[in-house]
Amino acid sequence: MENQLQKIGIQVDKDTVARYVREFGDKFAERHGITVAGESFTQNVLAALFDMGTVEELKEEYGEELAEAGIEEVAGCADETYPAKKGAKKDLYEENMERKQEGKNPRPPPEGFTVNLGYLPQLDCFASVQCRNTAFASVLANALGLPMEGVAYCVTDDEDCYNDSFQPV
Repeated sequence: MENQLQKIGIQVDKDTVARYVREFGDKFAERHGITVAGESFTQNVLAALFDMGTVEELKEEYGEELAEAGIEEVAGCADETYPAKKGAKKDLYEENMERKQEGKNPRPPPEGFTVNLGYLPQLDCFASVQCRNTAFASVLANALGLPMEGVAYCVTDDEDCYNDSFQPV
């Protein structure tokens, strides 16, 4: 990001960029966050882009445009991934090499976080996004699915957390 800003004549340091990104995330969560028990769990991208809370509202407002585009039903998909924190894999690798030399069992996968996404492929648009320092759970799946209310169906992996989420209308 710093390089892009420098190309247009704006010079900033990494701390400034990091602070801006945090502030942007906080403001986005404040305006478009889905809260559970008073904590923002999911960011509603549909609300940010279209000022619509759900796919159902989007279909009502833009039904003609969707029909003109040949979209009769809106499908969804959702998935979660567990990227490692920066540097965690290298640290773990080095530690496990030492443990192997000492005859000890290796440590489990590195410390990470969870990124969960709800996507609408026909619209080429995300409906919801989560980034949590916790493992994926049913409450997160339910919050992730709220903006996708109104999809004809939703494709997910075999994660049990999705069982009560993404019910088609």
